[in-house]
Amino acid sequence: MPSPRSLCSVVLGAALLVLAGPALAAPAVAAEVGPPPGDAREAPVALRVPGTVRGTTVGATVDAVEPLSSCGATGPSVWYAVTPPADRAVVLRLQADGQLDAQVTVFGAVRSRLSEVACDTTDDQGRAATAFRPAAGAAYLVRVAALPGSAPGAFTLGLLRGPAPATPPGHPLPHRGARVVLDRVLRPTAAYWLPLVGGRTYVLDLVAPAGCASLQLFAPGTTSFDQAPRLSTSCGGAQLFTPPLGASGRWVALLTADAGVRSAQPVALLAGPAGRDDVAPGLPLPEHRRLRGSVGGASLDAVDVYHFDVARRSVLDLDLAAPASRELGLDVRTDAGRPVAGATGSGALRVAVRLPAGHYVVAVRAAGPGRAAYALVRSMRAITSTRTTVEGRASAVVAPGRNVAVRVAVAPAASGRAVVTVERLDPFSGWQPYALLPVRVVGGSGTVSWHPPTTGRWRFRAQYSGTSAFAPSASGTAGLQVAAPLRG
Repeated sequence: MPSPRSLCSVVLGAALLVLAGPALAAPAVAAEVGPPPGDAREAPVALRVPGTVRGTTVGATVDAVEPLSSCGATGPSVWYAVTPPADRAVVLRLQADGQLDAQVTVFGAVRSRLSEVACDTTDDQGRAATAFRPAAGAAYLVRVAALPGSAPGAFTLGLLRGPAPATPPGHPLPHRGARVVLDRVLRPTAAYWLPLVGGRTYVLDLVAPAGCASLQLFAPGTTSFDQAPRLSTSCGGAQLFTPPLGASGRWVALLTADAGVRSAQPVALLAGPAGRDDVAPGLPLPEHRRLRGSVGGASLDAVDVYHFDVARRSVLDLDLAAPASRELGLDVRTDAGRPVAGATGSGALRVAVRLPAGHYVVAVRAAGPGRAAYALVRSMRAITSTRTTVEGRASAVVAPGRNVAVRVAVAPAASGRAVVTVERLDPFSGWQPYALLPVRVVGGSGTVSWHPPTTGRWRFRAQYSGTSAFAPSASGTAGLQVAAPLRG
């Protein structure tokens, strides 16, 4: 049995060991984070389609020569390799965790050369998505990179087979048109066929309220959308199309989503024969007569066309009245298609422009959704020129005490009212207004008699007021000196 002293020694030694333990322990060393799988482009992680992989940019580095992306600059990245089948598009979906802001880019890889195929950047929810159509047997590299200044973090990358691409001829276009929801990734295209007769004009209206979806029209017999389209338009709006003679049959329309819009894109395609008011020369637009009509966006009646003639140089006043809640547009052109004037807005619109003699067309367009009634009035006034003379001359000298005849001539032979402004020259202050002389113009001429109140220099300028048939105009000045003869 141990003695009390030995027990005390054992207990004391244990206490000393406990007290000394922390002081003698080695300091803790933080574990270093190594690069994640796929950090080097030369050693990418292999992927399959379909497939999902978890990855991270924590510990990732930037290659010495980092390929550029059209989606912007990048930071540390990880790489993946995939050789997908070529029968379908490949859809990539990226979900970034935590505070990671990232970019996913697909590169076509040929030996050591890379060419960008598709890319996208995460949104406010950390989501990104893109798609590409692989070539048969081609290899691709997928880079997931943190954006400059972003915190590192984990992510989930998914690859899946995209929807079957739209192929000609597509579905028959319903009589009331087709309405479809496109998506830049999940449903980028849709195709429809419609019977068109060669030589007949049709209205095609693409309605794309969200983004800038496009429409391409292909000739009958098209077997691939890699062929050149006969018509291309984007961002919505009505379009006229006349198939060539001898090209009757099933024409194919391809609708393509706007690649820059992340959300769903409702799109509508309407088609029908053009009416008389849809194509030039359109309906006659008589003068001083109020014509009533209506146009509507997202319909086959988005444009009304009118025509009118100008026999001599004239001022056109074109007035359009419409509801303040609807936006319309006026477009005036020559019959050769040269733009002359236009206006866009809601409520009352006016186009006032000088026109030479010729043939003209004007279009009333719906510039927004919804139907709008309007009233259109055309007024034409002949362009005039006005000339002022004193005593039959541009400049005259008369003796004090006599009246002078101030004549106003308006060409062409217009009638109406004119006003002559009389100014007096002060040698120290310049020309000063003095009087206004009303003149009645008949058949292009009017005369007023005026008595100079004093000697000096005077000048006269006429302003013709115009009528409903003749435009106003102003003359230059005619001069008058009132002075006694000089005597030696």
